[in-house]
Amino acid sequence: MAVLVDSDITKGLNFQFCKELQASYNYYCASSWFGLKGFSGFQHWFLKQSKEELEHARKLYDFLMARDIKLIPADLVAGRTEFATVSEVFKWGLELEIQVEKDYNDLCRLCLEKKDLTTYQFLEWFLNEQVEEIETFKNFLDNVVDLEGDPSALRLFDNELLEKLKSS
Repeated sequence: MAVLVDSDITKGLNFQFCKELQASYNYYCASSWFGLKGFSGFQHWFLKQSKEELEHARKLYDFLMARDIKLIPADLVAGRTEFATVSEVFKWGLELEIQVEKDYNDLCRLCLEKKDLTTYQFLEWFLNEQVEEIETFKNFLDNVVDLEGDPSALRLFDNELLEKLKSS
């Protein structure tokens, strides 16, 4: 028996599902930019982020299926593959994560308005995840801004990141 979920909430859940897929695609694009610039640490970190975004999409997909909500496909937007600096990539990523947080907040408000506490409770995990994502991007941005004036230090930071990722 199908669970009745408000049509606006259904649209919002589908929208967030597509946003998570878009984020994964965007991070693949950023990873490729770093790979072509020889920044293997940043390249692998963005690949890890891409995989994490796919996991978020899977959580949403599983919830949609558990609630008998039809998946509404949407087109992906062409990813960005041109950046002037390392910090520009992280600033772009931070802006994307802030927008995702805003979108989840909007959907949570809608759930509360419609008294859909089950969906609201499910979405709380994503709100907490966004706090972590935004903090991580801010920290990376702060570090690369500080290091961009010293290419050797930036390369060292990138190499240390790669080693850290390999050992985790």
